[in-house]
Amino acid sequence: MKANIRERLRRETREDHERTDAAFAALDLHDRGDAIRFLTAHAQAVAAVEAARDAHSWPAGMPAPVSALPYLAEDFAVFGLALPKPEEPVELPEPVGATYVLAGSRFGGRVLLSEWRQGSDQTVLGATSY
Repeated sequence: MKANIRERLRRETREDHERTDAAFAALDLHDRGDAIRFLTAHAQAVAAVEAARDAHSWPAGMPAPVSALPYLAEDFAVFGLALPKPEEPVELPEPVGATYVLAGSRFGGRVLLSEWRQGSDQTVLGATSY
């Protein structure tokens, strides 16, 4: 039986996901500095991938993607900071796969929100838009 696209993407990106998860597992999301590091990594990557995605024409009939950058900007504002500069531009073969990756990242952030909310630093607790 032929695997669907989601299964294929999961299988082919599993090692990347594992490396990413391991890197972020070292962060204490209750700590202000680690929370900012977490948001910085996401903001830089999201900005680069969104810019590359937006350089492509979007397929007709598909809803246009929504940028996550305004939500990240809200979280940085809680800390009195501006969005960091994006990483180097990335090359993407097509925009739909990038949207899948961005949505997965955003979903992962939402999953971590329950952990984030267990902290006591009110500033950190206020940075939950992304």
